[in-house]
Amino acid sequence: MHLPKYRILNHYTFEELRREYTRIDVKSRIALLKSLYDNDSMSNVPFEVARLAVNDHQVEVREWIALNGRWLDYSERSYGSDDDAILFPDRNLENQLKNDPDLFVRARLRENPSAWNRFAVLDEFKTASPLERLAMMHNHELSGPHEAAFLKKLFDHQDEDLSITFEERKELIGAFLSNQQAIAKIIDPNLSYDCHFTSILWELAAKWPHSSDSDVRRTNRPILMPHYVYLYLPVDDKTKANIYQREQDSISRCWILESCGHDDVQTLELGKRDKDKQCRELARQASIKPSPSDQEYGEILKREMAERAKYRQDVMTFLTRLGIALIFVKLYFSEWSNLALSVSIGLSGTLLAIYILDHVVHKFQKKREWRKMDKAIAQVYLNDNLEKARDLSEKGLSPFLVSKETGLSLKILKREGIFDDI
Repeated sequence: MHLPKYRILNHYTFEELRREYTRIDVKSRIALLKSLYDNDSMSNVPFEVARLAVNDHQVEVREWIALNGRWLDYSERSYGSDDDAILFPDRNLENQLKNDPDLFVRARLRENPSAWNRFAVLDEFKTASPLERLAMMHNHELSGPHEAAFLKKLFDHQDEDLSITFEERKELIGAFLSNQQAIAKIIDPNLSYDCHFTSILWELAAKWPHSSDSDVRRTNRPILMPHYVYLYLPVDDKTKANIYQREQDSISRCWILESCGHDDVQTLELGKRDKDKQCRELARQASIKPSPSDQEYGEILKREMAERAKYRQDVMTFLTRLGIALIFVKLYFSEWSNLALSVSIGLSGTLLAIYILDHVVHKFQKKREWRKMDKAIAQVYLNDNLEKARDLSEKGLSPFLVSKETGLSLKILKREGIFDDI
């Protein structure tokens, strides 16, 4: 451990910093502050340094410190007294930034994780300006149990406690959906108090009045509800399937399918049997498991070759050491040489048999992988022809003509529900 030069300021080091700070331009001041925080990553910078930035006449510096400064409340609490009095209240730089003349500086402080008060989220929201509320939606700490109660109110379009308009609510939800750090904490079972909380938000979003088709087709779209929640908020396959079954709007179902991966089996099965052609096509495409790229194949091959080379090296090392031990016994313990030779031959034979068996098993595993690849290719071919068969059946072609055009047997056409009366 080492103590950074500017961690504990004295008259000399503070004067050195102050003079350097006042001589440089805005970008250099921000770079200096960043370096001080980076050099002391486990703590905040000294109060005198932070105060220079908070009182800076350049708004860019105040914006930076409001967003990136850590633990800007330098006041202290006297816990020994009965009233727990606050000592040095003028050292609370958070309060100073909350009253900054620039509205954007005040909003930046709302996004600062170290200035987040998770025990008063709702109260903070109600007293914040519209710009500050949007900044709160981008705070990375918007992920705990107290925040969850607030998010439920936000996603419930019938809730009136927040005193916001319908459009403001949509804009705030859109801002939250772009907060990937907070969402990652919510769905991470190691960090979240309830990793299935996003299922509740999906259920609330599904109750919203749906955005119009004209809004969906616009180039510069507004926040689409519930479409954006379906696409950008991760949730488990079971929740997706339940809401997909209840969703009457085909466009909304398409957005659900666009959020699916090949492992969302329940939802994709519903999509494959959807009456809407676009839904079926999206479900078919999402069902295809992506194959590794050439670079990924190369990395896998290199790793496998390295493992097998190490295995061969270990075998040869063992046999070499065994041979050296046998020579040693032969030279110095002649009475044990016959027994040592027998043991060595037995061990060498066993090791060689294991080596050959491993080689055979490796070849067998490779053949199984090739068969799996062939099956995957055949499944893609089948899905393409099934989609073609559905299109032809909708055009009124007979089962025999559809079978001839697609190469699929009548049995497959009946099994997949394309024709019932064959």
